[in-house]
Amino acid sequence: MNLLPEGVLTGSDVYFYTPSQMARSQLYYFTSVGRFFCESSYSVDREDYGNYLLAYVERGTLLVKTKGQRFGVHQGEVAFIDCHTPHSYWPLDAVDFTWLHFEGQNTAALHKMITAIHESPVFRVNDPQQFLKKMKNVVFQIKYNPVNNEYRDSMEIYSFLITMLTEHVVNLSKHESGRITETVINDAIHYIEEHLQDDLTVSMIAGHVGLSESHFSRKFRAAVNTSPKDYLIRRRLTRAKLLLKTTELPIKEIAFQVGFNSESHFTNSFSGMNGISPREFRKLKI
Repeated sequence: MNLLPEGVLTGSDVYFYTPSQMARSQLYYFTSVGRFFCESSYSVDREDYGNYLLAYVERGTLLVKTKGQRFGVHQGEVAFIDCHTPHSYWPLDAVDFTWLHFEGQNTAALHKMITAIHESPVFRVNDPQQFLKKMKNVVFQIKYNPVNNEYRDSMEIYSFLITMLTEHVVNLSKHESGRITETVINDAIHYIEEHLQDDLTVSMIAGHVGLSESHFSRKFRAAVNTSPKDYLIRRRLTRAKLLLKTTELPIKEIAFQVGFNSESHFTNSFSGMNGISPREFRKLKI
């Protein structure tokens, strides 16, 4: 008796996993994995499956509908789907794909970041064969190891997420527009470092590199994974840490040297970011 879903052919694999309480609270973890050889009659339509899906299409085209939009996942492409929201997928014709369902404490934030950077839940990775090999290895490990190594699984999932997160920046550098963007961002970062002590604004940085504030902010976030404003604050606080540890300057003077307009503003920002005040940080041994 074939217990596989309709349209999934013999030879396909599907395996389920029940994570420990420790994994659910502290790690990334798989819930099910598999490799499907499908006919056009296969389809999935869910409201909420309680996890995230990573699917790599080896042959054919998988059509995906998520968050009100429809996408085609073609051979050599990866789909990263939020299965907490209504979603569906089905083959355009025959399709082979390897898939991993997983979850983790901050997967939602990373999914949002990754799909925003790629401007789609569907994209290509720079080394598709290596990416697919790692996915197939996950299926193999769960198939032949009844007791899974949850720490290894968590590292594997994190590796997939970081690969998807960083691929976009690497792809940009391969194209002329990417080289221009890289030059703009490097120029902006150099300008920030040279003017940390000044009353610097995002508008001033954008003007220096010849872009509108909104256009510059989008490019900066895509390249550095943070806003220009957040980057500027963190660089000021990093410079302040060095001064706190290597000089005897008063804290008020340090605040002004790293671009804060008052000691109280500096202290509040420093404490908020680091959990301790500048005075307490200065007393800590290196």
